[in-house]
Amino acid sequence: MIINGNTYKIPEIGYNESCELEKYGFSILLGVNEHMPATTIRAFLALCIGDLEQAGKELEEHLTNPDGGGSSLEEIANEIKEAIESSPFFQKLMKKLAAQVEKTKKPQNTKPGEK
Repeated sequence: MIINGNTYKIPEIGYNESCELEKYGFSILLGVNEHMPATTIRAFLALCIGDLEQAGKELEEHLTNPDGGGSSLEEIANEIKEAIESSPFFQKLMKKLAAQVEKTKKPQNTKPGEK
């Protein structure tokens, strides 16, 4: 993602990165909250640069700079979505969750009153 002329690469999202994102206000397990896109973008930028306050300052400058200074928020959000979806950690979580949901949907082969 390009912010204020600086290119920031979102690291591969593993368990440790997921924990860092939670520290910055975003939970990969809960997903992107449509009502908190600014928090989500700030969390990912903080993951890239290691400082939540600096990430907020960078984004404030990005949003108020009349010259633009980089990617649109939509482009940044798409990069974040892509980083999450391409993460092997996230893919394994989703596969495990889907298996658990499927398991709860399977009918039981027991008769009423049997355990």
